[in-house]
Amino acid sequence: MSPKFARCLEIANQIGDRRVEKVLEAVFTREKNAYLCDEKDYNQRIEELKVRIEHRHEIYKELKKHGIHSVFDECLSELKAAEKVDFEEMGWLIRRSYAASLRVDDKNMIVKKLRSHFDATACIGLECLEKAQARNGDILQALIGALDLARAVRDEKREHVMLMDVRD
Repeated sequence: MSPKFARCLEIANQIGDRRVEKVLEAVFTREKNAYLCDEKDYNQRIEELKVRIEHRHEIYKELKKHGIHSVFDECLSELKAAEKVDFEEMGWLIRRSYAASLRVDDKNMIVKKLRSHFDATACIGLECLEKAQARNGDILQALIGALDLARAVRDEKREHVMLMDVRD
């Protein structure tokens, strides 16, 4: 990888692989994991808000059950306002959680495309390698045949030379 791609080179050193497809896969996998963490955090905050809203709702029920006094009117209005704010925050968190899950899906699709593309390329390369090895095997068989023929001719010449020596 060229030194002018310093960030890619840094990631390549971190993952221990300098192939571009592996560097890109690492980048998108990290982003996917970050969005998964974001989604988890949003969902955790949503659950906390639900508990808080439920708690406020129970307090509101208790106050209504015992009769609402004018002193409690201000408290009840504060509880309702806080509940409204919590519902708005919950809506925002749900939207953010959904957006994070969409981003996770996008990054996951990119990683799958990278893997499938380079897996397909690797399969094509493997097929080419198998064909080359088969050709090399054929060439090797032809060379072995030629060597066997040369040995046979050499043995035949030896016999002729021995016959010539015997006649002389």
